[in-house]
Amino acid sequence: MSSLQERLNRLQTVPDDLVEAMSKVEREAMGRVLALMDQLEVVDGNITNSSKNLSLIKTIEDDLRTALFNNSYYKAVNGFGKEFEVQAGLTNEYFSSILDDFEVIGRYKTVLQTSQANALSLLSQDVFTQTLIKPIQDSLLASVTNNGSFQETLANLRKTILGNDEIEGRLLSHVKRIAYDSFAIANRQYTQTIATNLKFEWYLYTGGVVSDSRCFCIERHGKYYHINEIRAWGRGEHIGVCGQYNKTLSRTGWQGMNLDTTEITIMVLVGGYQCKHDILPVAKRSVPKKVIEKAIDDGFYKEAA
Repeated sequence: MSSLQERLNRLQTVPDDLVEAMSKVEREAMGRVLALMDQLEVVDGNITNSSKNLSLIKTIEDDLRTALFNNSYYKAVNGFGKEFEVQAGLTNEYFSSILDDFEVIGRYKTVLQTSQANALSLLSQDVFTQTLIKPIQDSLLASVTNNGSFQETLANLRKTILGNDEIEGRLLSHVKRIAYDSFAIANRQYTQTIATNLKFEWYLYTGGVVSDSRCFCIERHGKYYHINEIRAWGRGEHIGVCGQYNKTLSRTGWQGMNLDTTEITIMVLVGGYQCKHDILPVAKRSVPKKVIEKAIDDGFYKEAA
């Protein structure tokens, strides 16, 4: 597998690995909550309002934080953070393959570190507490203070932690939203920083087409574009058959488009939420002649005199 193909594949596989790790964290959390609930004082199927039970609720915070955040969760998130550097290395390999004098400068490293830090801040200990520990504590506290049903409390906790056929567990749902977008956006931010600095004008819309790919991405996959046309999409122009009027933005967009998309941000947001595609800068010599001619005819590009 080429480094370029590996780079594209990792937009899916790296977040997938983090999501799978979070599923394991949720199952481990459920096991520990079950062990705690076995210690609760219960009378006639209802949890009693007692000092012992109130004390046990505090125990769950310490137990989950020590056992999960400092071990399973931390290990998974820390590993995810390191993948940003691996991805940047593959991007550097790509630029080195098309440019004889490519070198990594401080500005590129700063963008990488900032993107990495932003992603990890959304997976911090505070987030772990708010998305997993606090909902568990709140549910247990409500049941203890109101003599709630043991079985109903257990069912509610199972839904919060593991989810059900309709919804995902609270932690997994949060991590899923963060993992795919943060990794893909960081990859594009790093790439685009280099492309802008080196004044690339031509791009290849690339990535895998899967069952849930958007019309917008399917129509563009594998095709070359001038940067001015890509920016036009961000303004809601030249979207073609996939265009939809968006009342929120008061302009044309497309299904799944990130609402923060503009002529500038489209270079990193691309097709929208959880998009696995990439807009890859390419040398002009690799762009088909008919694409260049069309860009000239459409007013997106003008040959240098």
